Amino acid sequence: MIAGFKMGWPAVVDSFREIIPDAALRAGDKMASATPWLLNEMCTPPVSLAHADVRLDNVFFCKDEIALVDWQSVCTSAPEQDLAYFLTQSVPLEMVLEHDLKGLYYRELRAHGIDYPRETFERRYKVAALYLLNYAVIIAGTLDLGNDRGQALARTLIGGSFASLDEMGAFDLL
Repeated sequence: MIAGFKMGWPAVVDSFREIIPDAALRAGDKMASATPWLLNEMCTPPVSLAHADVRLDNVFFCKDEIALVDWQSVCTSAPEQDLAYFLTQSVPLEMVLEHDLKGLYYRELRAHGIDYPRETFERRYKVAALYLLNYAVIIAGTLDLGNDRGQALARTLIGGSFASLDEMGAFDLL
């Protein structure tokens, strides 16, 4: 992740400067060195099974059910990892805020008997979302952006991630 971020960051700044908030530009130089700390935070118990690639391309919706595909990255991690990846890089920030999707997830955890303090949930979500910026930068910074699909994917990942991280003040963790 560290090497990939270092390689992808200059390309992301060059290609997408207009959608990168100033807080993210300042944080970019600190991100690679913070990555081990962020990963350690995500892997500190309690942990759960994580799909680790929950982006819109890997989720299929049918009535009241969903199916996840592409299980090659499965790991144990913070329970917030998959949620943070999906909400920050696949769902528009306005929709996340309007429908309180983080709150819905947290309430479902509680409804299923998981006694997990909301403050812990919020902090770990923020840590996971910040760590997962690595994914967005590596993909957008190394992907062939010479076609419309590549451009759209990179803009979705980068734009959503930066907007979400900026809104929640996650860059302050660095």
